[in-house]
Amino acid sequence: MDGVRLRDPSKTVPSRVYRAEPALRAGLASWTRSPSAAASAASRTLVLGTRRFMAPEIVRREAAPCIATDLYSLAVVLFYVLMMGHPLVGKRELAFECWDESAESELFGRAPLFVFDPENPENAPDDQVHAGVARNWVLFPAYLRQLFVQAFTDGLRDPRNGRVRESMWRFAIARLRDSIIRCDACGKENFASEEGRVRPCWLCDNPVVPGDALVIDNRRLALNLGTVVHGHHLRSDYDYDTIVGEVIAHPVRGDVLGLCNRSGGPWSVTLPDGEIRIVEATKSVRIAPGTAIDFGGPLGRVESLF
Repeated sequence: MDGVRLRDPSKTVPSRVYRAEPALRAGLASWTRSPSAAASAASRTLVLGTRRFMAPEIVRREAAPCIATDLYSLAVVLFYVLMMGHPLVGKRELAFECWDESAESELFGRAPLFVFDPENPENAPDDQVHAGVARNWVLFPAYLRQLFVQAFTDGLRDPRNGRVRESMWRFAIARLRDSIIRCDACGKENFASEEGRVRPCWLCDNPVVPGDALVIDNRRLALNLGTVVHGHHLRSDYDYDTIVGEVIAHPVRGDVLGLCNRSGGPWSVTLPDGEIRIVEATKSVRIAPGTAIDFGGPLGRVESLF
């Protein structure tokens, strides 16, 4: 398909076209040479990847695929999933009439610049072409945005030491998942503000008020109808297969929430007034600030989310 020009329907600039690249032979040999020699050999015979997801040093043929370049690609994928756009595609793409190898080599290789670079706004999202990326960016907590800033600023300048490890992404995504709160007006999911500020819902603009949270070892899990307490929340081991508890509504008073014991064993619960109760499996305890729950080792406490 070399030379076939494909129009990208997602773009609002009519003159923009994309050029399909010829297929290359798949597979990567063992990288036993020096990085520069390996990269040179790969450029002649092997698939290095798709430029949009390749580390700039690979696009420039200065390095071979390695852990550092994989970390860059991971950051790009995560940015795409969460922000719905590419971290290096901003205003500067509008200078190119044709989205071809020259444009990709410039934006993804020779002169990469993060669209939210705090020190250089030259490649910031265009108000029309990249409006979705700009809207999505502000919805996420500062700790996650800061990881992207690191990945696409320090990570561009210092591939070996500046890129974000997968363990850091994993921790941040788990934290993000635990901060989900629902809009009472439309039911859509939002992310709670770290500062506890009341923020408007991204869909209906009604205020989303943070509610209660289960706090275990200083980690907070927002408690919404349907929230599940997993093994991970007790042990920080990313065990999302084990279900410990689930937030359910009172059978008569739907506005009253309780935490149902799904663990198979009893919980020892201390109510806000100091009364101690044993909550057997399948039974529930009302969610109220000041309630302490002994899950059989880890101790949780119901508090305000922020």
